[in-house]
Amino acid sequence: MTQKIHSRCRSGVRYIRTSKPIIELGSVAKLTDEVHQPASLLQPSSVTPYALARAMSPLSLVGRGNSDPFYVYSVAIGPQENNLLSLYRDYILPLTYHFRIGDKILNELAMRDWRDNVATLEDKGTALGTLARYGSIATRANPGMRPIALQYLHQSIRALRDKVSRSEDVQDTVGCLHMNMLFNAEIINGNSSGALVHGKMLLHVLRQRWREQRLDYKMLLYQLHNDLQFTSTFLTRPIFDKGDWLPDVLKPLWDAAAPYMPVFPEEALDGAIQDEVVTYWFKRRRQMLKYEKLQNTDSESLPPLPLVTTSVMAASFLFYSRMINYYLDNEERLKGEGLNDGVESYLYGHQALALAACQLLKWTHYSPQIMGVPIYEDSQLLSALWHALERCEAFAARGLGNEFLNARMWALYVGSLVERGTPFDQAPTNQQRFNQKLAELAWSIQIFTWDDIRPILNGFLYEDITLSQGSIWFEGMMLEYRLARNHSNC
Repeated sequence: MTQKIHSRCRSGVRYIRTSKPIIELGSVAKLTDEVHQPASLLQPSSVTPYALARAMSPLSLVGRGNSDPFYVYSVAIGPQENNLLSLYRDYILPLTYHFRIGDKILNELAMRDWRDNVATLEDKGTALGTLARYGSIATRANPGMRPIALQYLHQSIRALRDKVSRSEDVQDTVGCLHMNMLFNAEIINGNSSGALVHGKMLLHVLRQRWREQRLDYKMLLYQLHNDLQFTSTFLTRPIFDKGDWLPDVLKPLWDAAAPYMPVFPEEALDGAIQDEVVTYWFKRRRQMLKYEKLQNTDSESLPPLPLVTTSVMAASFLFYSRMINYYLDNEERLKGEGLNDGVESYLYGHQALALAACQLLKWTHYSPQIMGVPIYEDSQLLSALWHALERCEAFAARGLGNEFLNARMWALYVGSLVERGTPFDQAPTNQQRFNQKLAELAWSIQIFTWDDIRPILNGFLYEDITLSQGSIWFEGMMLEYRLARNHSNC
């Protein structure tokens, strides 16, 4: 059945006819060949980046002419720009919000995201930042797009400097969106200094708006997502979570959502979790995991309120930043002199717990890929987890830290999930380092089946449905490990 979609622009409302399911489309959207159009940005080729960006699908004529013939927007929306916008709408939004049929809340959040992104096109500097962000995403799959992305980025930075030099208000929504796009693009590009500058600018603005009681929580959540990607990309302290400011800011949101939030019975954590900080945050994160499980299994029983989903999302961001800060605090302690082996073993064991918790959250919700390539780099996070586990193993070999045996098993399971790919596409590989070490440790304590290992996982952060991918590959991995051992002993 053909639908009418309202697409507002300054010159009025125009209608686009389509028979396809709709999230929501801005006036720049082109429905012809939605899926094929942005793919031209992602295919490596020997042609020039500009020619590649202009390449169009043979099924579409969108690659010709002007996608903004009435000049509604502040930058020209030609084929190159339209392809980048289509890339975000058709690839990135579904990845970000994990669309499920009938999930009205996630669809509403996605619609809000798309509206904000289309709105950025009305300010030149913000529009250039938006294109820089999308171009940076495309660059992850096709490095040939990098010159184009950097061109947009430099133009957008110059526009922001001009605004500041003219004493324009950059604390309004448009100014925040401008800085937001630059913050995110710099993270994707791996420029820590540029990301830090724009992140701190946003923090200053949001603190000011909080003092003036006009904070936009939606904008804050965008920055907490950026901050999560910033900390995992560069393995550094979060920009937005220092002291008690962030919990104080989020408290009104949690208080408003509390009457509608289900409360789940508290279950005992594994004895390996001894630190009070880790215990507190793991208990809070468990409540979030149970909520997410309910979303997947019985969403009709939950109130259809974006407020509740938003409050859980905010709590997840705070959990992540607290665990990163905890890891870095322990890292500083480990650099001190005079630590005995027992203290070092304790610190490394809890580092592994904190890092695995961060890695699990990011892998589950915040590790989108484009053409099989991660949009955000997080290899430092996984390497830090591996190092902490190696140190735990070294202490265990000397008879220390045996209380962290289950913690090591859970952390290795998390690393194995990440090595195998996304939650939606787990590769059948047993040869990577976390998988090999998991099989080795499991064999040493006679853990051979999924029913054997699941009770151990339940002592940490684990819920069936959302995190049970190991039920598919764990026993096959253990069988392969046994056969390899038997072969080596022949």
